[in-house]
Amino acid sequence: MSRNDKPTYRIGTSDAWGAPLPKSIEAAYLAADRAAEQTGAIVYVDEFTGDLANRAYDNGWRPRKHVIAEEVNGELRALPPERYVRVSLCIENSFELYEDVETRVDDVLVPEPPTDQDSDEYGDWAYEHIHCFTGVGHSKGDSWYDVEITASDQPELVGRTFEFGY
Repeated sequence: MSRNDKPTYRIGTSDAWGAPLPKSIEAAYLAADRAAEQTGAIVYVDEFTGDLANRAYDNGWRPRKHVIAEEVNGELRALPPERYVRVSLCIENSFELYEDVETRVDDVLVPEPPTDQDSDEYGDWAYEHIHCFTGVGHSKGDSWYDVEITASDQPELVGRTFEFGY
């Protein structure tokens, strides 16, 4: 945990992370909303936990939310809170050259999925907001991943599975 046991948050895109923000989670979410509106990219919010043993966390950084913006009247606007869903995931990480590793990600906010599970948009959603939690840092050999939603504030999502890399 950070100094004085106060949570520290960071926001970033797939390309770069900003400096840690020693503020509230609400302030981190607001900063991520603004960044998504400015860049049009997915902006990630992480909380530093200090839990280096959890291989699903990036050096102790726990994922909290994926922020996106969509076009509204010609301008990018961050999705409102009601357009997000809270999920927990169990991930089976399988590797050609390494032992398999099970990881878990709990209680992260992602944009709600499209309703049509057979659509290209649903596949894009799964890749952008579920696949990113797979892996543990191995870069050699083939890898494949099985992900299950184990908990959600939308009960119909519980039990859904995703396969990547097959």
